[in-house]
Amino acid sequence: MKKYYELVGQRLVAMLDWEKGYGTLEQAQKYFDCEIREITKKEFDRLGEEYSK
Repeated sequence: MKKYYELVGQRLVAMLDWEKGYGTLEQAQKYFDCEIREITKKEFDRLGEEYSK
């Protein structure tokens, strides 16, 4: 299951493809080792375009 994240304050977005039963926000925050927020695919695409400029 794909989930999309913004790494707050770093102008980065990321997608993780979690296995069923995994993928909490806390698990993602531990993986990235920074503050993150979960976002929609639409916002992921928009921010990806914005941050790549």
